[in-house]
Amino acid sequence: DYMVPSDLMLATDFPLTANGKLDRQKLQLQGEQIAHQRDGVGPIQVDSALQQRLVALWQEVLGVSHVSAEDDFFSLGGSSIELVRIQQALEAIIGQEIPIVDLF
Repeated sequence: DYMVPSDLMLATDFPLTANGKLDRQKLQLQGEQIAHQRDGVGPIQVDSALQQRLVALWQEVLGVSHVSAEDDFFSLGGSSIELVRIQQALEAIIGQEIPIVDLF
């Protein structure tokens, strides 16, 4: 039973890379977003202006429409390059240096 998928998703089209190959990261992200909607995992409840800016920053850098409290940066398609962009933006927002290792 370990090789039987736990979920199946019907798709009419598949995300492609610039080279026309299947974009596995975006496909996985689409599946996770559908699962979040199905499971009732909603967007983060934003309580402060700083949290609003952080959510908007993640959405912009990662190119996603919503971010939930359970989401993992790297599972959403983030890489170390996007993490550096997040680090630089956070440093500009709060006005102090943030070691990159603190963001992992």
